[in-house]
Amino acid sequence: MKPAEHVHPPHRVLVLDNNRDYADSIGDLLRLACDWDVDVAYDGSEGLSQAIEHPPDAVLMDLEVDDQSGFDIADRMQHALGGRVPPLVAVTGNADLQDEAAHDKRFAQALLKPASTEQLVRLLNGLVEAPDTDAP
Repeated sequence: MKPAEHVHPPHRVLVLDNNRDYADSIGDLLRLACDWDVDVAYDGSEGLSQAIEHPPDAVLMDLEVDDQSGFDIADRMQHALGGRVPPLVAVTGNADLQDEAAHDKRFAQALLKPASTEQLVRLLNGLVEAPDTDAP
């Protein structure tokens, strides 16, 4: 009899961007390119609600959302989720904001748009890879 394999649930990523076409496109590309569950939100309030209801393993967050900045959203997530805040990846078309986020401890990474699907998948997988705890 073959031992039962331990099946891990897929990882979840939240794509937060007020540009609906961009958010939906990135969500669709990630669904095709990797085995992550993908949620999409179009503003900070919706993103925060989704993060509370369906905690993601990572968040791809635009820094220039209509209703507030990505920095403000990061603060709100920290307050709402406490120590359970997933890695936040800043994504922006503004090089100055990308540089600012790259030096901000709230963000695990800061990317300049457009990021390739391969780059996003590699980044997401790297954020959740944990060292092998069974190793001697």
